[in-house]
Amino acid sequence: MFSSHGMFLGCNGYTCQAEDNALRDIIQKCWVNFILTGNPTPINGGLSFVWPKLDNNNRYLSFLPIPQVSFRNIYG
Repeated sequence: MFSSHGMFLGCNGYTCQAEDNALRDIIQKCWVNFILTGNPTPINGGLSFVWPKLDNNNRYLSFLPIPQVSFRNIYG
């Protein structure tokens, strides 16, 4: 994914769209936040959403098209 010059190539040979770049930036920020704080979405972490902690409510974070917490009833 990196060229010999250290630049990020992007979308595996395809032209990246604005949505691709935005998603890349969000995921990258989550990883950096997690590395620095242990939390991918800390307060004042520069993101407009909170990644919920794992619990028994079956909540999950959907990144597309805009990051948001969703719920899925897996029991029917």
